[in-house]
This record gives sequence, C-alpha cells and structure tokens, in this order.
Amino acid sequence: MNDVAAPVNSIHFAYGLDAPLPNEMFVGRGVVFHIRGWCYSSHGPLNSLEIVVDNAVIPIPNHSWARMDVFADECPSKDQSGYSLLSGFEGFLSLDAAMHSREVTLTLRAIVKGSDIIERPLGSIRLLAGYGALPTVVEWQGQGPRVAICMATYNPPLALFKAQIASLQAQTHTNWVCIIMDDCSENEHYDRIRYLLKGDPRFFLFRNRRRQNFYRNFQEGLRRTPADTDFVALCDQDDVWNPDKLEALLTAFRPDTQLVYSDARVVDESGRVRSETFWTLRRNNFSDLSTLMMANTISGAASMIKASLLTDILPFPEPIGVAFHDHWIGLVALLKSSIGYVNRPLYDYIQHVDGVIGHNYFKWTRLSSALKQMLWAAPQRSRMAETATMLLKESCHDYTFVLQKIMMARTLLLRNPEAQPAKRDILQRFASFETSIRAAFYEKLVAMCTRRPTLNLEGMMVWAVAGVRLRNYAFRYKRRDLLRLQTERPGTRLLHAVIPSGTPSHIGDQAPGGPPIPAPSQNDAKRGCIPVLDFGVTKWIHHNISGLTLDLSDQHPKRVNILLATIDFKYVFGGYIGMFNLALRLKREGYRTRIILHEQTEWDMEDWRRQIQKYPGITTLFDEIETISRFDRTIPVEVSRQDRFVATNCWAAHIANATIKVLEEKRFLFMIQEYEPYFMGMSSINALFQQAYTFPQISLFSTKLLQDFFRREQIGVFARPNGERDATVFSNAIQKFRPTRELLLRSQRRLLFYARPEEHAARNLFELGMIALATLVRDPRVNVTNWSFYGIGSIDRGNTLELACGIPLELVPKTSLLEYIELMPSFDVGLSLMLTPHPSLVPIEMASAGMWTVTNTYANKTAAELRAISSNLIGVEPTVIAICDGLVEAMARVHEVDNRLAGAQVAWPADWDQAFPNETMQKIRSMLGAP
Repeated sequence: MNDVAAPVNSIHFAYGLDAPLPNEMFVGRGVVFHIRGWCYSSHGPLNSLEIVVDNAVIPIPNHSWARMDVFADECPSKDQSGYSLLSGFEGFLSLDAAMHSREVTLTLRAIVKGSDIIERPLGSIRLLAGYGALPTVVEWQGQGPRVAICMATYNPPLALFKAQIASLQAQTHTNWVCIIMDDCSENEHYDRIRYLLKGDPRFFLFRNRRRQNFYRNFQEGLRRTPADTDFVALCDQDDVWNPDKLEALLTAFRPDTQLVYSDARVVDESGRVRSETFWTLRRNNFSDLSTLMMANTISGAASMIKASLLTDILPFPEPIGVAFHDHWIGLVALLKSSIGYVNRPLYDYIQHVDGVIGHNYFKWTRLSSALKQMLWAAPQRSRMAETATMLLKESCHDYTFVLQKIMMARTLLLRNPEAQPAKRDILQRFASFETSIRAAFYEKLVAMCTRRPTLNLEGMMVWAVAGVRLRNYAFRYKRRDLLRLQTERPGTRLLHAVIPSGTPSHIGDQAPGGPPIPAPSQNDAKRGCIPVLDFGVTKWIHHNISGLTLDLSDQHPKRVNILLATIDFKYVFGGYIGMFNLALRLKREGYRTRIILHEQTEWDMEDWRRQIQKYPGITTLFDEIETISRFDRTIPVEVSRQDRFVATNCWAAHIANATIKVLEEKRFLFMIQEYEPYFMGMSSINALFQQAYTFPQISLFSTKLLQDFFRREQIGVFARPNGERDATVFSNAIQKFRPTRELLLRSQRRLLFYARPEEHAARNLFELGMIALATLVRDPRVNVTNWSFYGIGSIDRGNTLELACGIPLELVPKTSLLEYIELMPSFDVGLSLMLTPHPSLVPIEMASAGMWTVTNTYANKTAAELRAISSNLIGVEPTVIAICDGLVEAMARVHEVDNRLAGAQVAWPADWDQAFPNETMQKIRSMLGAP
C-alpha cells in the first residue's frame, strides 16, 4: 500500500460502524477485536478494504457483502448507484499486549475502482495494560493449597442457593475463599444473598453496576481472585457440591495439568436423580483440540484451574452471539498443556427444565435438510426460489457460530506464539474459516471419518460459510434489479428480492384489494413535509394495528401463533399466567405453538428461563414453546395457510385481523381477560379497542362474569345473532392455600390491602382504598389496637405509609409465587378492588386463604354473584363509605373461624386442567382445526 498514490478525499464515500468503538479495553496478552460495519462509494465497487491501526495495516478480506438495511436507508436519496447494497464488511483486528497503557487510532482505507484510495477516520481506543486484575485481600483459614471459588449469581432461587452455600461450607478441603460476583440481582434477592453469607468471613460479595450477563459476570469474578491463590474453582449458584469435590479435584492435578473437571449427577429441583452421569447423549472429550474447538464438553461448574492460567484466560474474547466462559477456559487449558478428568460425579447439576438432561443438546441436521428441501422444490421455479431464499437467510444466522470459532482461534494464536506446532496448525485452520470454504469442508470430512462427538456442528459450519457467500453472490447478481425497484418505489419492502419469487405478503399496510400507503415523494422530503403516518402518536398507533409480514409457504409446518404484547417479569401477574398456560395447554393438545411478541421487548431469553422457574406449572414454557419477537413488522414470519392466530389483547386483535386475510381461517381466537376500552379514556385508542371485539373471532372469556357483561351490553360476538356459538369461557386458576383453624385463631390480627399505586394499575383503585383505610382506623366502631396493616402487589420496593399517627401501612414489594402462597393465610381481612366487570383473582385468592375479603361491585358483578363464588367475599359499592363499612363488618367477624374456613372452599378452579374445561377446549379445537 505504501507504493500507491496518496488518499483521495473528494470521491463520494459513505461509511459507518454497527457498534461504536469502545473508549478503552484491557488487552492482557493480546486481544482480537471484531469490527463490523458498512462502506461504499457511488463511483464503483471496492477493490480492497483495510483498517490501519496506527501504522499497522490489517486487511479486511470480507467486504462488499450484502446489507439490505443500508441499501434501504441510502438508496436512492444518497446512493443512485446501488453500491450501498454491497456495502457490508466484517473483520478481526489483532491488538498485541501493551506493557503500558496507550491509545491507538483506527482508519478505514479503501481502494475504489482502479487505484483511488479513500481514507476515513474510525476513532481511537485506549489500550490498558494487563487484564484489569482487582485482587481481593483475604485471610486464608486452613492448610494446604489456597483455592478461590468463583461464583456468579443473578436472582438465585433462595432454597437452591442456600443448599449450594451449605455444600461449600461442608468441603473437606477447608483452605478456600469464595468470590461471589452478583450481576445486578433484584434488591430483594441481593439482600437475601447478603443475609445468607453473613457471619462467614470466607465469602466475599461483589455487585456489578449494570447487567453483564453470565459470560462477562464470570470474567468480573475472576478479576477479583486473590493475588496469592493457587487454584480457582468455578461455581454455579444453584448446584450442590459433594463434600470432597475440592479435595478430589486437587488430588487429580499433575505437574503439567492446567485444568481438572469431573462428572456430574443430574437432578431436578426437588432432588430427584435424573441421571447418574452427565454423559448420556454424547461422549466426553478433553484431549483433542479440534473437537473441543467445535463443541465444548467441559462444564465450568465441574472445573478447577491453576491460578497461573488466569493471565492467559483474561480478558475473555469479545462475545459474538452467545458465548460460554467454560468453553474458552477449557481451550486455553488444553492449548497450554493438558486437562485432567475425575471419572465420577463430584456435584449435583440442577436441571431446571423438563428438557434433555445436562445441556440442551441437539444434533444439527440443516445441511442434509437443506439439500432435501432444494430437491423437493426443484420442479417448480417459484417454490425453488422461495426455498432458496429461506435457506440462505438461515445460513446468515448460523454464520455467528463461525465468527465465534474465528474469534477464539485468533485470540489463542495471538496469546500463545509458543504453543505446540500441531496445535497451532489446528488453530490456523479454524482462523482461516474467515476466507476459506475448503477449511470448513476439511473439518466436516475429518469429523465424519473420526466420528467426533460434536453433534454435526461441522455441518452447520460448512452450511454457514457456504451459504453466506452464496447469498452475497445472489445480491450482487440482483443489484441492478433492486436498484430499479428501489428508485421507482422508495421505501418498498424488498423481502424475497434476492431471488425472484411470488409476490411477498405485505400484511397490514396493504390488505388484499386495498390501496397501498404511498411512500413520501422526494419533493415532499425536500419541502420538509412530515408523512402523516409518521406524525406524533399516530405513528405509534398505526404501527400497533399493522399486521405482520408473512413468509407464506406450504413448506412451513402449521402453527398456532399466540400474539403477546411483551415479556417483562415485573408485570407477570394473573393475566400473563393465563396466557402462558393457554400456550402450554395447546402444545399438550398436540398443536405446534408459537408466541409472537408484538411490542418492543428487551430480549433476554436466559433471564426469562430463570425467572419462569418461580412459577410452578409453567417452568418449561420457553423450552416447549417457540418464542419470537416481531416489533419490527418488516421481518417476515414463517407461516402456512393453515396457521391459526390467537390474540391476547386489543392491539393483538388488530394485528391478527390484518394478518389472517391471506390464510385459510378468517377468524382468530381472542383471549379476552378484560373490557380494555375502559383503560383508555375517550380517545382514538378507545375507539380502536372497541373495534377489536367486532372482528371475526371466537371469543374466549376469562370468567363467566366477564362473558355475562359482554352479553348484557351486547358487545362483540353478542352483538350478532347466535353470538353464543362464537363464545366460550375459562377461569384463570387460583393458587392453592391451606388455612388452618390454629392459624386463624391467632390473637394478633392482620389486614392486607392489594395496593397497586402504579399508573397502569389505576383500575385497582389504590387511592380510593387508601382513603377508605385512613377513614377506617379513625372509625369509632373498630379497635385497631391489635391490628397490623399491610399492602401487597406493588412492583416497586417496599415503603411504609402512615394511616394515622402511630398506625403504619407497610407496602411489601412483589413476592415470588411460593412466598405469596405461604404469606396469604397469615392475614385475617383482605381488601382488593377493581373497577371492571372481571372479579379479579386476588380477592378470590384472599377468600381462599381464609380472609373476609372486601371487594367492589360493578355492573353485573353484584354482591350476590361474588357470594356465589365464596361466602368470604363481601361485595360493596366502590365508595369510601361503603368500603369502610365492609371492612368494619369483616373485622368484627374475624372470630368466626368455621365460617372463614367454609368460605375458603371457593367455587373456582385451583388447577389449570379445570380452568379449561372440556367444552371450552372442544370449541377451541373446532376453530383451530387438527394439529
């Protein structure tokens, strides 16, 4: 490059990075930085691309790759050439170890057409020497090798965490300390962690300032290893160690051993043994570097390493996709020397879900499956094109796996120039996947010949490396056609445009037979006009009622698609539990069920899997039910014409109605858990919500009372003749409580208010309830001397309010479900309000726990209807005086223990099999059709 002409800065050149450069990074013995972005010149294609790091020139061989997102943004307003379509680049920058901190400058250098050189600054990174060690100062308590146990925590299940701590304290090797790195657990969980560790000086608890996720959280813990540690043992938050685990691992070390790990016994959360070994579905491997590079077999929770290995391990490589700390640590150990194995279980691995034991292994079959699909589609050109498009799209997703291997191989090479030549050859081969399809085919061939225990991941690698390049060739071939299409119709969706196929389904913004929404003209843009559908709240509302984009094909399996707003466990109350149970019930009825999230969602499947464990009966949700997000409506959803849709709210009803117009079934199942227009005031949203009930549908009402309200008001299906034919009902199951006579005879009395001060819970009448309670404690008819007052249900941290001088109301934060079940029978009187026709589950659960429960009436939700559910329910008008009178009555009757126990036998299902009775499921099945 030094012999070519000087850079030319007058040529049009646009560029950007997908993620900003970090301000600083620790480099340790060297780091590899993954860089991804886009650049193009309207003057012609790029001949080559490089990144200059100070004076070092690093070639970027993978450039001019397809970037539809850049093309859609740049063309035609900024790019009339169409080269923005081929603007993607991706590469790796090796940054050597730094003896002292220094700053490096990055420059993008491109050669366009013949010899025009273009340079653009990318920014700078401050490289910090070392790996950021923050050694913890400890006092060792025992004799023998000093072992630092490194545990990562995030909202640990209390009982399992307590058992794990006890198993550490019972170790026969006593010279250990435990570094616990908490990844921003909820305050309630963090306080409990601190409480359990209190009094044992061997435990050191640290907390991240922001979420890191498990990979980086383990790195943060290892950075805090004491400086004089001999060995480091990795630890999960919810396993149980055998008493001799540390002792057995230490005994297995030899002079050249860098890591030792053991087998594990697999148990469920109740302690029931599911397997006596971890190795039921694949063979163990800890000696072959190629096999270990491809598929990890070394579990971190089973492992112990020499502390001297930390300088090679840290910092961890930058994660690409989902990265695993134990995989990286195992590779470093095997490259440096050898790994030892204790061939017996040294701990109980807690399997949280009803899936495959150990890791959720699957054998990758897409390469053979792809070939079969192509052969099947070959006779028809349109079907062939559609199949090819889908397969190429999938290969791009799988390419993340290839990038992970390149990153690890290049980092290992950088940090270990002295490694054995045979091992370096293996790493060079993996690093060459960046440019060589042949290297990927070689790994596949070797795996077939040696029968590697890698679950055919080599096949996925071949498919991804080949597929991503074929996709780029296809876009290069179609550039001119796509440029013409984009120029003629700016903003037109370009789905399926790589290879010609049938007309894509643009559902929502253009219903069949309806006029399309025109793209804003170039003249309007120049005048500064704002498209009407981009103005203010209009844009948000229009997005919420727009249908999904469908990838419609008879090749796709039939699914039942449940449209769910979002997943956020701060808001998982009775309604969400009902939706989750419906999904699982349909799955167990034989339907292939999928949840589609239609609102903006902070996607964290790992966290969701942990959180769902708090909800008995639905812990397997994310293992049984496919879950995808389609807030971005332009991303297609794979459906067949036989697919069915289920709406769970009024926005979802609009989406379902707009989406199903091209499907076989023109109705959707509407799971109605409230009359939602009540939440919206008199507004456009209110009108849209009212409309939602008029669409062709089968209405699945939550409770007979809500169904009766719709019938009485002639809403939705009941506004039509024979509305009963299109309606059915279920009842959200309540929790099971066990109030006892001894418990209800307590002398100290407690009142519980379902207190929801959040704005989105306004229908729970928090303010009205508070005024009524403040009135109650001043009422001469009651003596509150032996009464305590509590509020439950708030998603925020607890506070204490004052009802009157010296009479506090303690607001308890949202508890776990198990804690809620234990807590409820400890109260005598309940107050739970909801200004809607739905009876609400909380007052019914209060009654089931043995409380006299005051709740409000509304429309057909009369006092008599409430008493029919439970004699413990006291229905009153939603006024301060009526609520206060109801509470006075309830407090006066707390000594009627027999009546309270009788009222605890509520006329309401307490399990989800009863919640969906046979006649309800029969009507649902008739609409959904055969699985």
